[in-house]
Amino acid sequence: MAGMWELPQWASAPGGVLADAHWRTFRHSITVTDYTVHVLRSLSNGNGGVGITRAKWIAIDQIPHLPITGLTRKILKADGII
Repeated sequence: MAGMWELPQWASAPGGVLADAHWRTFRHSITVTDYTVHVLRSLSNGNGGVGITRAKWIAIDQIPHLPITGLTRKILKADGII
């Protein structure tokens, strides 16, 4: 979503992802579109993530000051980050 901060996304799991990287599955709806999202943990490849070309690390205490999507908020709350 334009102007909103989101977690990194892929249409399918990036190559080389271990089976134990799967953390949780979320259901999310935007108007009439329903999504099933599989959240993976620790995709670090030493460069900040797998195949991430435009990413930025931010401090957790800065999250409340950012416009984040509802799905991102749902995921971060489930992990106790916010």
